[in-house]
Amino acid sequence: GLVGCADKDALSKLATDPSAPVRMGVVLAMRRLRMPELSRFLQDADELIVTEAARAINDTPIPEAMVALAAVDLSKVAISGKRLVVPTNGSTNAPAVPVASLAESLGYRIANANFRLGQPDNARKLSFLASSAETLPLVAAEALYDLANWAKPGPRDRLVGVFRPLPERNAVIAAQALSPIMPDLLHARKPEPVLLAAIDAAEKLGIKESSAALENLFREANQAVVRVAVLRALGTFKPTDLAVLIQKAQRDPEESVRREANRISFELNPGDAVAQIARILERGSVGEKQGALASLGSQTGEKADQLVEVWVDKALTNDLPKELQLELFEAAARHPTESVKEKIERLRSALPSEDKLSPFRVSLFGGNRSAGKKIFFERPEASCVRCHKVEGEGGEVGPDLSHVGAKQTRDYLLESIVNPNALIAQGFENQLVTLKNGTSYAGTQRSEDEQELVLNSPEDGIVKIAKKEIKSRERGLSGMPEGVGEVLTKRELRDLVEYLATSK
Repeated sequence: GLVGCADKDALSKLATDPSAPVRMGVVLAMRRLRMPELSRFLQDADELIVTEAARAINDTPIPEAMVALAAVDLSKVAISGKRLVVPTNGSTNAPAVPVASLAESLGYRIANANFRLGQPDNARKLSFLASSAETLPLVAAEALYDLANWAKPGPRDRLVGVFRPLPERNAVIAAQALSPIMPDLLHARKPEPVLLAAIDAAEKLGIKESSAALENLFREANQAVVRVAVLRALGTFKPTDLAVLIQKAQRDPEESVRREANRISFELNPGDAVAQIARILERGSVGEKQGALASLGSQTGEKADQLVEVWVDKALTNDLPKELQLELFEAAARHPTESVKEKIERLRSALPSEDKLSPFRVSLFGGNRSAGKKIFFERPEASCVRCHKVEGEGGEVGPDLSHVGAKQTRDYLLESIVNPNALIAQGFENQLVTLKNGTSYAGTQRSEDEQELVLNSPEDGIVKIAKKEIKSRERGLSGMPEGVGEVLTKRELRDLVEYLATSK
């Protein structure tokens, strides 16, 4: 209504109205009109309005107001309990709102505005956001992500996913802004998301002077994922005492840390790499063996070819752990000697020709649950969380997968991903129903008894249909898209299967 009847002057006057709902209406109207004057609401007394103004400027976008958004000072925004409170003369009437819905939403957009503007001052602002004690951990991690990817921004806007490409920038600008605070960021007391983002930024920006802080972090960090990230960065920087640290890491109690240490050791000692790999393949853990076979694929020479063939022979005699099948096939593909090719062909010809899952069965075992969870919730190519719910989070179009691992086999889970129309979970069949009067409904079957069929229709919501009025029923395809097995790599499929199979 305001968009249609109020001119810009009238909207600007309403911007000072004492009623928060009125001001919110003005914000939404200005958003539709793409008015730069909307930036004044970034100083509003109501945190809902401040956040909505930030969303409007970043998400629409309104480029003329981006500088004002980038300049918002989070030090003037205090978090009290579970409320985001914007101080205004010592008082506020702000309602209780979860921190994540406001403070993070606002912080993300301040960070994104600075990232998109791309000037040295903006890099310094991101550095401040990353290091300030008043910044929420996920916002600090986002600021660090922006600095890490400063030089080569992705083509899509990080927050809204819309195609908004940026030119490449000078990485030195981000490195200079971040280097002074890196020792403080790489401290074990920092939250895990901040540590991981800081390590990634140090590696991508080539901040080699952070090596000492990284080594100290490795000694003090309790989280295995952090120690793995530290090793990866140090493997890039190669400090003089790296070999000593790697030897210690190879004795780490966590398998993931030992696996990464082994990988770096192979790079540091290429002449002895194949011998090291052979020793690990004989007595290492499953994860270490997976890493060793993955590294074997990148080795060259007769010794590497021979070791690959030894393990292909184990597969032929059913002496190969199923968790290692994927890595072995990948290593064999990179060592295509005539003998190896002949033996791999024998393995493939032994598979049932009618089994459509044959190309994907190497993804049944040996995955990483944490990586699979990340794919489920964060990978847009898979879109799992849009339709499926796990532990109360996600959509309701498909079945709840919170405890699917206790109900279904790995074969079932894999087939549901790569061939979703083979088996459709009961209660989620899509149907096209035509009534005797010519009306048609399409939707997911929710229930059925002798008298009534209930559909959940995207167009009409819950539809109750008397069965005596039905002329015809046709089964539709699964709501889950075909081709997920082609979009994800076999390793990613394996991780996703592992996450679902262990969700009990």
